[in-house]
Amino acid sequence: MDKNSSFCNIVAKKAHIVYLYTIMSINNKPAPDAIVLYANYAVFSPGKTITHSGKVQSRMLLWCKNGKGIITVNGETFPFSAGRFLFIPWNHMIYYKADEKDPFLLAGIHIVPELKKRGNIHYKIFHGEINDLKEYKKRKNTGIPDFSSVFSGNLFMSHTLEILAEYIIAWFQKEPREEFIARNLAHLLIYELMKAKENQSAFSDKKPQELQKLLLYMEKNIEKKLQISDLSRLLNSSRSTIFRLFKKHLNCTPVNWILKRKVHRAEELLCKTNLRIGEIGTKISIDDPYYFSKVFKKFTGVTAREFRNGHSLVKNTMNVPLSS
Repeated sequence: MDKNSSFCNIVAKKAHIVYLYTIMSINNKPAPDAIVLYANYAVFSPGKTITHSGKVQSRMLLWCKNGKGIITVNGETFPFSAGRFLFIPWNHMIYYKADEKDPFLLAGIHIVPELKKRGNIHYKIFHGEINDLKEYKKRKNTGIPDFSSVFSGNLFMSHTLEILAEYIIAWFQKEPREEFIARNLAHLLIYELMKAKENQSAFSDKKPQELQKLLLYMEKNIEKKLQISDLSRLLNSSRSTIFRLFKKHLNCTPVNWILKRKVHRAEELLCKTNLRIGEIGTKISIDDPYYFSKVFKKFTGVTAREFRNGHSLVKNTMNVPLSS
């Protein structure tokens, strides 16, 4: 089993195993006093905007799960659509604007690079005058090199980073939170982002033309039944060639990629429609309700019903704050 496969299996288990993996994998931890202090999803209604009145004291990993809109960070504007991510500097000013027709569903993780205080951690983020956190002066932006500006890329192009980010979101929703886990998840996330920075081409859109053609076709037809034979015919290539392309550039199989994108589409439908869960499975061509439930939980860590209860735009037309 290769390192990435081993990692993917580990993050699906309990958080203390993630902690052990972190200790074994990262001998010289960047930002040894870093900690995850907030993580959540944010559902936006059509055209919804948010502007924080103060500077946000965190390093934030922000990504778009589906839909689209615009993010402006420190005056720089980024069109945002499914899969795009930003790793945002400390003391940032941020503005969100969801698309009028296809509003985005965002996810965010806030890291404080240095908080030496132990015990009684406040899992909140400081926004200038908005939050009155007595410990905010102890929070510092130290120990993370090479991220002085916004780092952008495509999260869907990194199987490892995407799984880790989704895991952190799921872990943060459960209380009580253990400080040593919050710290080691921060170390691991920073480590993965540093690897991404070193190999930025892996996160860019400069993929082989053949792979880009496949991904565009799959995205366009994600609600249909997609077979490997369809992809082979599209490129006039063998099955083994298709599998090699995905393994080399995306570090996953085409089947996993298809299922992952179907789950993202299901998340969007759960948030934005009142279709029954079985109907959503059928709409994305997973007709067996049991298999749909199994696949959805495999990729998200929760059931479709749990996801809808927490993120439904039909039930809650206001956005969920990206920080607290």
